[in-house]
Amino acid sequence: DEKKDDLASKYGALAETFVAMRGIDREFMPDEFLTGARTAFEMVITAFTKRDRDTLKMLLSDAMMKSFELSLTDADAANRLADTTLVAITKAEITNAKLSGNVATLTVDFVSEQIHLIRDKDGNILEGDASHVEVVEDQWVFTRTLTSSDPSWTIVET
Repeated sequence: DEKKDDLASKYGALAETFVAMRGIDREFMPDEFLTGARTAFEMVITAFTKRDRDTLKMLLSDAMMKSFELSLTDADAANRLADTTLVAITKAEITNAKLSGNVATLTVDFVSEQIHLIRDKDGNILEGDASHVEVVEDQWVFTRTLTSSDPSWTIVET
């Protein structure tokens, strides 16, 4: 009950779902999940910029990977490479939590500061300003089967 009260004071209406998630996976803690979500956010942005498909495959659902792959392929064909620098994540907040059987789905709202450039194949800037930091709001959805021995969450929507 003390844990439920702690969760309720910090997460309000989401606490009940978090308690149910902990009933299935005793290791689940929203704060630890958020730390991992922030890391995943950074990893995906970096991997996309570096065209690191292996890292993307590790973090994204199959449908998301197909979408990212299409974007990368189109950019390659057009010789227009996205170059995003993540300057800071200023906010990461779980805004929705759903439990369907043993499958948990968490929605995270991110606010970050990023620099967006488009470069040609030689690295020359075609669009953007390397000194212009933009505030970006994103909503990502993560899912995990809580009974799985794999502790990793999968990104199913960005």
